[in-house]
Amino acid sequence: MKKRVKKECRRIVSGKYYDELMGLIARTLIAIEVERDELDRCLEAFSSYLTVGVVDPAPDDLNFKMIMALMEPEIERAAERSARARRRKKPKSADEGNKEAPAPLNNNMQEIVFATNNQHKLEEIRRIVGDKFRILSLSDIGCHEEIPETASTLSGNALLKARYVKRHYGYDCFADDTGLMVDALGGAPGVYSARFAGPAHDSAANMELLLRRMDGAVNRSARFVTVIALLLDGEEHLFEGKVEGEILSAPQGTAGFGYDPVFKPAESPVSFACMSADDKNAISHRGRATALLLDYLSKL
Repeated sequence: MKKRVKKECRRIVSGKYYDELMGLIARTLIAIEVERDELDRCLEAFSSYLTVGVVDPAPDDLNFKMIMALMEPEIERAAERSARARRRKKPKSADEGNKEAPAPLNNNMQEIVFATNNQHKLEEIRRIVGDKFRILSLSDIGCHEEIPETASTLSGNALLKARYVKRHYGYDCFADDTGLMVDALGGAPGVYSARFAGPAHDSAANMELLLRRMDGAVNRSARFVTVIALLLDGEEHLFEGKVEGEILSAPQGTAGFGYDPVFKPAESPVSFACMSADDKNAISHRGRATALLLDYLSKL
């Protein structure tokens, strides 16, 4: 285990920015197959080093050596705990060991897997799709783990999730990733929208941080972008939906989820959180990306 950890750690190169370094550490943890809670534990430890200034994220050899000196023991312990956790899991029965790969989707595409266990996203997609397809969630196919999103783009994260499901569960599927791009923040939070205020995916904290960063900003223009990745019959397809709008100075409305209370689309006088689900889906980023997906599937 020590040899493997050292090998993976050597693959890390020092990045120029905090998020790049966090992403590099995360990819190393995934490469050695640490459990999700151990991944979060290591990222929090690394984040604390940066926060207190123990590590200065500058691209030089000294910094690289310091990062490895600090993180290698953390990563090694995480890998060992994860290995023990996997050994403690219930072993497969003889029947399970001979289980065939899952049956492919129906030829008429009446069922399709959406690679999420996020109930808000699931309800929204099912409402948009209606009776055109039966949308299965990750839990419906027995996948209960949270799939790490470590790519630097929305399309990269969507593809990571779709490929994970295909590789580990055998199903063709689609997955999405969404980002809020704010012009005054240079496009942030972008791909880090769900964890803008930290790894807890806390929507209230994310909005609070966004409004704090936007305090006094004159240019409040922003856009939501959703990218859907479809993995079907060995081919990958991408569909993008976008909605332009602006960031409000205070939350407005209680419906929706995520940043909905502080985002007002250009086509509406009120925020997403003040709109009915159908009205929102008619103009939203996810609604537009899903419409492109459905149009493609309907032509098969």
